[in-house]
Parts: sequence; C-alpha cells; structure tokens
Amino acid sequence: MGDPPQGVAVELIFDFDGTITTEDTIASLANAAMAFQVDRGSSRSEITSAWKTIQQSYAQDLTDHHETYVAPDGKPPETPAEIAMARLWPIRHIEEPIQIMMDRVSGRQRRHIELASLARIKDEGLFQGIWPDYLFSAGQQDRLHSRVRIREGFESFFKQARQQDHDMHVLSVNWSADYIKGVLGNCDMTSVIANKVNQEDGSISASGAFEEPVEGGLWPDVLTVANDKVVALRNLYWRRKLLVPDKELLFIYFGDSTTDVECFVEVGGVIISDNEDSGLLRMLRQELDYHVPHVSVWKEGGFTCWARDFVVFQCNHSSFGRMTRKCFLQLAFENGECGSPCGKRDINPIQSVKVHVLCHGCLAKVTDQVHKIAVIKQKIAEAKAKLNIDVDDDEKEGLDNETIGSRDGFFFA
Repeated sequence: MGDPPQGVAVELIFDFDGTITTEDTIASLANAAMAFQVDRGSSRSEITSAWKTIQQSYAQDLTDHHETYVAPDGKPPETPAEIAMARLWPIRHIEEPIQIMMDRVSGRQRRHIELASLARIKDEGLFQGIWPDYLFSAGQQDRLHSRVRIREGFESFFKQARQQDHDMHVLSVNWSADYIKGVLGNCDMTSVIANKVNQEDGSISASGAFEEPVEGGLWPDVLTVANDKVVALRNLYWRRKLLVPDKELLFIYFGDSTTDVECFVEVGGVIISDNEDSGLLRMLRQELDYHVPHVSVWKEGGFTCWARDFVVFQCNHSSFGRMTRKCFLQLAFENGECGSPCGKRDINPIQSVKVHVLCHGCLAKVTDQVHKIAVIKQKIAEAKAKLNIDVDDDEKEGLDNETIGSRDGFFFA
C-alpha cells in the first residue's frame, strides 16, 4: 500500500454483506431478532412462521415483478436490449439503450417490492422493542461463533489502510447499522451508513444514517436498491469534501452485488467476487460494456477490477515512509511455512498486488546476498589454503597472526 499522490485524500467505501463478510447476514440478523422476541414471551413457532411468510412473500413479489413485463408489440423479446425495453415499457418510455440498462440495474422499478417487505416486517413486530445495544451484541456473538465470517484478508487490509491514514466507511442496505458495527468489532470505521431499527415500532429506515439531518428530498427514507446507495454515496462525498476543501477527494468503492452497480459506475473500484462470473461482473461487462480485469492484471488508469478476497491486496514488500518491510507471506516462505514467495506489482496509489515472483527490490537484495555469500566462501577457502602451507613453526606462527588479522579485517570491513 503506497502513499497517495500529494494533495489527494483517499477514502475507501465498503459494502457490507458479501463484501466484508463472506455471505449475506440478513438471515443471521433476523434470527437474532426472533431470539429476542422468544426470550420475551413470543411463541417460537409463530415468530418463525411469520418470518418464513415474509421470505416467501418477498420471493413471490420478485417473481411477479419479472413476469408482468411484456413487449409493447406483444412479441417475445430476443436481444438483451429488447428484453430490457419490454420490462420497462409499461412504466417508462425510454428508448436509449444505455438509459434502458441503467434504469433497470438501478433497481428503481423494484423498490416498491423492498418497501412492501419492510412493511411486513414492521407489521409482524419482528424488531419491535429491540434496542441498539442488543443488535450490536448480536453482531459480536455471530462473529465470535462464526455464524458470520469476515472475508479473508480484510482485517489486515483494514489495519494497513489505517496506517496510511485512509478514512473508511461502510455503505450498506442492511437493516441494522448497529449489527454491522458489532460484526466489525475492532475495525472501527469512520462511518457506517445503513438502515436503523426503530425500537418503538420495529420499523426500518435510513433517516438516522447520518448524525446531522439531511435536507429533505436529498436522502432516501430507506436504503434498499442500487439507486438509494448511489444517492447516499454522493451525499457522503460532499460531506467529506467539506472536511478537506484543499484536497482532491478520491473515493474507491468495494462491493459484490448488483445493488452496488451504480456506485461502481459513479466512482469505480474493486468488485469482490468468489468467481469471475458473478451477476455484478456479468452486468458490468455484458450490459454496460465495462472492462473489468482481475486485479492481478489491472493497469494504472483502469476504472474497475475484481478480486476474490482482500489477501491479494496485502502489501508484499510495502513502503511505509522510507522504510521497506517484508510482508507476512514472504516471511512465512522464508520460514518454510508456505510454498510460494510473494512479489510486488504496483497497481494504484492505494495498494500492491500479490504475484508469484519476487519484486525488483527483493530480487536485487537476494542477488546481492548470494554474491556476498560467494565472496565469503571464496575468502574462507583461500584462508584455509594458506593455513595448510607447510612452513616452519616460527614462520607458521607469523603466518597465523597475519591470517587472523586479515580475517578480522574481512569480517569487520
């Protein structure tokens, strides 16, 4: 992780579910809420049945949403553009292909489905009476007992970014910012922008995502879809810009799902994906025509790339100020704990990429060490050869003193 260019303030924005964590955490959050209600006298079977109904209704709404769109001429659409047009035509008369794509991927057309699901959650009282500290503790416990897992390399990446004084934020459509904070533990973000649970009525909203009130009309009531997230991202940008008016503010976004697509279009960043054929990668590449290489072949100036985890961002021989230190992977290799050394390839002002070759600096050091060892071996051999010369004892004693002196001179040179 190198230093950013002078006059640039780098801030990292992370999605939570599936990006920082390995899986979506909504089910774990719901389980914590159900456990709370059962502890306070609710029937376990009734609350479990209510949650199952909420899930089934949501799934059915999504199915109905996709099946109700038809082509305006009544013919089945064939091309991606025709399919997109068919889905959008009954609602918005949009004809430009890029507008069609962006309007669809933004999630605006299915926001009502998300709101309906949240209304059911409120009506069932799933989160009613639950205070913030309980949700924070639930996040801690889920992390502690591995019900929620952090993606490999994230904590080390976080510490390294902190050492470089990068501010970091979470931007999520998760239902509870307090739960997120509990899962993150010691990874203390500059801010966590997500929905919050209203203890009084069990409703879920984003009205308290920022400490200061947001001017009406500039902030969604609830964070649910891609368009909500990009509105929040823009709001965060201008709030942060006020704190560093004399610097260029560089946002870099990390996300994993189609809910993050508008944020990537807005600022670029790193797609986190277990494979190279995720829904988000397909959408960016095939529908929006973005070039999204793996981070190992990313070139400076590229807008987006993808990675499987945060280990690839572990600095291999990272520069901190003027000092260079070896990374954990190189040390493990030298100690015989793993089979491959690390290497270094600069990819951006924030980070370096792991490749299975030595970086130029380390290669130079190794070459220099090998040369020195060869010189030492040669001089030792020469010294031994001199000591084995057949001479008189007096002459040998003088030769020994001379040789020892020369050896002392060699080792302390």
